[in-house]
Amino acid sequence: SFDYRVVEVPRGNLLDPSCDAMILGHLPRGSEERWLAEQRPQRRLIVIDETVYKLYGDRVRVYFESRKVQHEILVLPMVEENKSME
Repeated sequence: SFDYRVVEVPRGNLLDPSCDAMILGHLPRGSEERWLAEQRPQRRLIVIDETVYKLYGDRVRVYFESRKVQHEILVLPMVEENKSME
């Protein structure tokens, strides 16, 4: 099992470069851990399926570039029967 934090973002704002949810949303605002993360360069591996990439890939790339986050986008062919948490 694993734990994760859910961060709500107003509709249409997730890929807005002013929104930091995909960069620091997993860290509580005001926490020392978040403050430390803000001081360091960030990097991310983005795993995205082909359909979502076709629809939003350019916006995802621009989001991370504008936030100056080193990133790599891994596009995977996915169909519903291949999707699993295991």
